[in-house]
Amino acid sequence: TSSIIILKVKNKILRTFQSEKSKILVNRSIAKIMLKTSRRTDIVSHLGEGKFVMLLKQTDRVGASKTAERLADMISYSSIFLEGEEVNMEIVAGIAEIISADISTEDYILSAFKALEKAEKDETLYYIYEEGM
Repeated sequence: TSSIIILKVKNKILRTFQSEKSKILVNRSIAKIMLKTSRRTDIVSHLGEGKFVMLLKQTDRVGASKTAERLADMISYSSIFLEGEEVNMEIVAGIAEIISADISTEDYILSAFKALEKAEKDETLYYIYEEGM
């Protein structure tokens, strides 16, 4: 069993940045933190528009949720200075557990996106995709 986590900075935080340069610095900071916390078997990628994805090999939904919590802690405790001020970062994540090779990769990514959108709407750290979400 493997899992996919899609994460991004919460919209309310992103709206505070005025310049494109600030958004790029935030993305770089998050990417570095993700790379530091990932295992060698994990795959980390930037999807664009401030969204990142991690493929967690040999990790079920419980392990993926712990990874999301660990990333949220590390990102929120990291000091990021933008435009002369310290910014408190908050992320939101969506998780999809890969349970069948019969389902396409795109479907799993879309499932994780649905969970991400629901988590942001409900103002919670993450949701794990469930059928019918």
